[in-house]
Amino acid sequence: MKAKVLAATFIFIGTLIMALSTTGQNVPEEAKRHVTRGLTAIEIAASDSDLEEAIAEFKKAIEIAPGWSDPYYHLGTVLDRLGRYEEACSYLKKSLELQPNSVVQEYYYKVEFKRDKQAKNEQIIQALLSGIKNKRGQSIGGICYVQSFLRENGRIQVRIACMYPEFNQTVPVDFDGPVFKFKFVYYGCPAPSMAGNPSYPCPWDVRIEARIISTSPLRLKVTEKCLRKFNEPFEQTFEGEWEFNR
Repeated sequence: MKAKVLAATFIFIGTLIMALSTTGQNVPEEAKRHVTRGLTAIEIAASDSDLEEAIAEFKKAIEIAPGWSDPYYHLGTVLDRLGRYEEACSYLKKSLELQPNSVVQEYYYKVEFKRDKQAKNEQIIQALLSGIKNKRGQSIGGICYVQSFLRENGRIQVRIACMYPEFNQTVPVDFDGPVFKFKFVYYGCPAPSMAGNPSYPCPWDVRIEARIISTSPLRLKVTEKCLRKFNEPFEQTFEGEWEFNR
């Protein structure tokens, strides 16, 4: 439902702006055709991947009528929806150069803010991927510990290294603005010699929340909450700081 409402909003605003910007212009009918096809692609898109068809239609309209502001605007809205803010700003800026419009200008400012925020987050992520330089404060550490961060298929993950490789883990990291969160399993007695122990391998659930306290260099205030999953329930909390190489 939300996607349909969003698509309908794009169509309405797009149609309104197109009606205003074509007034007094000699826009080729074929360019108008491709813009309408692009708006229809947005309207019926079931997923973000379907929006590639809209992008192709708007680019065809630009090829036919490079001096018409509308396809640049529509292309900017689609790229914004896809989180491609740098590209979105480029096309929205071109639309404004061709046809100043207060509605588009306000929209550009919003996308510009998201672009700048995305760039800042990318700098933070790059520092995170550079590796932990120093850890201060207590930590459960020891047998299993946070080894390094990586990015695969656009997703931030963290490697958990354990004394015995069969217990190594790679888990996803949630990054929401200034906070990183992830969880993993800590093993307190993973040695093969402990296999006869009813509690083997003595698992703990570990939840880590790391809040940014500095970006140059990147430093995180880290809280580790550890819940014992064998014998009687028992919880420990550790606090410390991590500093990264950059």
